[in-house]
Amino acid sequence: GAGSPPLAAVLYPNATRLEDAQALKLAAGEERENVNFSLSDATLYRITGKFVDRATGQTLTNVRFGASSESPLSPGGRVGEILADGTFEIRDLAPGGYLLGTTLGGTTMLYSRHVEVNGNVSGLIVAIGTGATVKGRVRAEGADLPEKLTVRLTARNALGGGNPSLPTVTKPDGSFEFEHVQPGTYD
Repeated sequence: GAGSPPLAAVLYPNATRLEDAQALKLAAGEERENVNFSLSDATLYRITGKFVDRATGQTLTNVRFGASSESPLSPGGRVGEILADGTFEIRDLAPGGYLLGTTLGGTTMLYSRHVEVNGNVSGLIVAIGTGATVKGRVRAEGADLPEKLTVRLTARNALGGGNPSLPTVTKPDGSFEFEHVQPGTYD
């Protein structure tokens, strides 16, 4: 109910990750007894740190940001707040992986970073800048180039996966361009 603490995600028999869960197979109309597991209050954590301008090192306070869970078992995204001293805080995060996303002053300047939360995360420094423009051209060898190919940059993160950028469509000559690409390793 409202005001009660959130519950920790648990999968049968006593797993918190989908990979560790066991499936229960039931036929239509079949009943199964003694399928028991316990729910407990979630231990919640917070992320604190500051946003700085990559070029000047100055603390930024006009940043909109939040953290979105990378797990379908964790609660939805959490919006952060800038504190009076210029630092930021995101509260009430269950353990797991989160994508910290930001925009600066409502512009298209975006930043994302994977953060693993297994306790309070403090002193996180997030450097924000306009990013780079990445240009390229797709070529077809031995055939005509299809029109309007979709190209996507995917940033690698600590989990070995990635967070996709917005896709772009090639021009008739196969050229493409991404703006505001933040530093990192991309596929």
